[in-house]
Amino acid sequence: MHRVVALARSPQSTFELACAAQVFGIERPGLPARYAFSVCAERPGRVSTCAGYDMLVTDGLDALDRADTVIIPGWLPTGEPPAPAVVRALRHAHSRGARVVSMPPHREGGQLQYSAPHPAQIDGTLAPLLEWIIGRLGEPVTVESMAAHAGVSTRTLARRFADQLGTSPGQWLLTQRIATARDLLESSDLPLDAVARRVGLSSATNLRRRFLNTLGTTPGAYRRAFRAKSR
Repeated sequence: MHRVVALARSPQSTFELACAAQVFGIERPGLPARYAFSVCAERPGRVSTCAGYDMLVTDGLDALDRADTVIIPGWLPTGEPPAPAVVRALRHAHSRGARVVSMPPHREGGQLQYSAPHPAQIDGTLAPLLEWIIGRLGEPVTVESMAAHAGVSTRTLARRFADQLGTSPGQWLLTQRIATARDLLESSDLPLDAVARRVGLSSATNLRRRFLNTLGTTPGAYRRAFRAKSR
């Protein structure tokens, strides 16, 4: 078994940690179990999260001594350096051959990160609707209005999204709104309220809540970290 250990830290992004747990920590029927997944912290015990609840982590840094792969699932605040004990444990794990990896919140190049798969997987029954939605992110688009525009029932629409995009219409729409908000935060000086209205999230308060739930950070912190240095 390949041993994967995630290093949690307060305040831990639940999204980042859940991604690692989904990939390495869940046994799926019909598939061989290839990974043993666990979570550790610098100090075992309660670890706060960005989602408003605490996790109980029972393993300390010595768990990294047994890891084949070490995952650092996000690091907030991004500018705060790790404690010396954490650095030593990570360096020791790496020096003995363990992989040390992490999921940057934004890929380089300034491109939006869309949740949709390659366009070749989207057929003619859905592609025109997606273009229609993208052109109206600032409007109050609903699942019902999507279905009406496509001329199908909401149930049929949900099935097409699940089959071709692997998600629901509402979640796909939210993903596009957050992606466009990220682009605006990087490339403009628009106030948060204006960004929120442009992408259909109504207010700065709602934008902050969506960012925290999805990315584990705030729009202001995201802008400071990823704002393009030149226009």
